[in-house]
Amino acid sequence: MQPTGRQVPWTEFSAAFRAYHIPPSMMKIKLREFLNLKQGSKTVREYVQVFNDLSRYAPDHVDTDAKKKKCFLEGMTPKLRSRLGRRFEDFNQLVDDATAMEEDLRLHHLEKRKAKVTAGPSGSAPQCPILTYQAPSRPPYQQQLVVRPVQQQNVQRPQYYRPPQPQWNMQAPAPPQG
Repeated sequence: MQPTGRQVPWTEFSAAFRAYHIPPSMMKIKLREFLNLKQGSKTVREYVQVFNDLSRYAPDHVDTDAKKKKCFLEGMTPKLRSRLGRRFEDFNQLVDDATAMEEDLRLHHLEKRKAKVTAGPSGSAPQCPILTYQAPSRPPYQQQLVVRPVQQQNVQRPQYYRPPQPQWNMQAPAPPQG
């Protein structure tokens, strides 16, 4: 609440708005996410979108164009960062050049793969087509045979170890005669 006629500067308004609507713990979590942000497998467009979303929680790290470029470059993939260099007029030129470089690398990679497939593994020998055989499908009205295992009875299996049997020296009684 401000007195009538007092104009609130934007910086004061945005700080008050943020303090009221975004808890400090959430600001810390999002700041940590921003500082740990890496491009990884994201495209440049995906990376810049996440970067811009999280940069709202790190105003001190992106308050100048130079800081914003530095943070963005630090999170980029090393391959792309090394090819871009560091001479950019502003953040938008950096993003534009990174997007163009990424597209060039993608097209180069596709050309290499296409050339490799065309030349074959030895480099000059033409590839023989791989033929595959697809078994004809059965009509739906045919019954399928069900094969059940045959039960084997009294099957002797080889015995690799048989402990010695005790031998008793006893004779069985003779049957009665009569």
